[in-house]
Order: sequence, then C-alpha cells, then structure tokens
Amino acid sequence: MKDRNPFLEYPRFLDGELRAPPEDVGRTSGFTDFLKEMAKPRHPQHREFMRWYGGRFDSADISSDVVQERIAKLARRRTLGKAGFAKSQKQQH
Repeated sequence: MKDRNPFLEYPRFLDGELRAPPEDVGRTSGFTDFLKEMAKPRHPQHREFMRWYGGRFDSADISSDVVQERIAKLARRRTLGKAGFAKSQKQQH
C-alpha cells in the first residue's frame, strides 16, 4: 500500500443497510438459502443452520458503531504494522 495522500478524500463508512454474510456460507446463492432457511423455523435445514451459525441471524441487525470500531481497529493495526516494518528496515541497514 502507498502512503496516504493528504490531498485526496478517501471513502468513509457512514451507515449500512444489511449485515454481511457469515464466513463459509457460500456464494450469493448460499447466503440467499441461508437467509430463507434461518427465517423459517419449520424449514428442514433451520435447526442445522442455527447450530452451525450459533444462534439467530438477522441480516437487518447491523450496528454502525461496531462496524466503525472494527474499521478503526484495522486502521490502527495497519499503522502499527507499517511503523514496525519501517523500524525493522532501519535496523537491517
């Protein structure tokens, strides 16, 4: 990655509409099936998906605060990682 350009305006997270699919749910069709089956308690796959996911999944239940917190955490890690890498490069030379 390149260093941040102070003259550019970068994208920011403002709000979200739906939650992202859980890991390993499959592609778009897998996520669509997952949502349908999780929404219908009498569906044959419902219990299996509940066990696999670990509970209820509501795609509309999105917390902007949590998303912003996670993005900030990634940004801090990237900053710390770049600083650590630069320091290691100085020590090698």
